Amino acid sequence: MADSGCAVTSIAIGISCSGTGVTVENFDAKALIDTLNANSCFTGTGAIYWGCRGIQEIAPSVSLVGTYNPGSSSATKELVESQDPNNTFVLLHFVNSAHPRGHYVVYTSTEGDYFVTKDPAGGVVSKVLISQVDQVVVYSY
Repeated sequence: MADSGCAVTSIAIGISCSGTGVTVENFDAKALIDTLNANSCFTGTGAIYWGCRGIQEIAPSVSLVGTYNPGSSSATKELVESQDPNNTFVLLHFVNSAHPRGHYVVYTSTEGDYFVTKDPAGGVVSKVLISQVDQVVVYSY
């Protein structure tokens, strides 16, 4: 899994909070990683293939809508807020001084210039400056 820990955990959070039917018993971390590994969901450097088949094995109704690099804060905010929380979940990648290599979180809402997120690092709610987000990953369910 190498450098994909926060990405994989964010996918797990998205799936478990979406109300989708999960097929891996108890949705435990080992079963998740085993399923992703069995479906070749990681690149040679350990990054995740966002649309890999293993995700559908875990949650059959979940599929990748797309990955986006909007380029500006306004475009990022518009893209994220245009997603329907009743049938999508959104992962955000950002870089800042606390995460110089980048970090993935799960979007929950917007407060001014910040996205409110579920952070896989410690399972806490955190705020991310919209201007720091450089990638948006959207899944439908």
